[in-house]
Amino acid sequence: MSPWTHLICGPDFADRYPNDRQPPGVAGAALEPCCFCGTPTRSRIYVRHDPNLLPCRAQSAAHHRGDE
Repeated sequence: MSPWTHLICGPDFADRYPNDRQPPGVAGAALEPCCFCGTPTRSRIYVRHDPNLLPCRAQSAAHHRGDE
């Protein structure tokens, strides 16, 4: 499993992790691009994924490497 966490928007989360829950947004949170599709989001949902397989390439400040 990748040690990197990536920001994911609600629609991408629902596509990748289908269930009946809607992930919440965070009121007042700054918009940041979804690591999977680039759409600005306030979701503050983070998932583990290999940065080499995503368009973001872990280049923004919204990333965190779990083993740091």
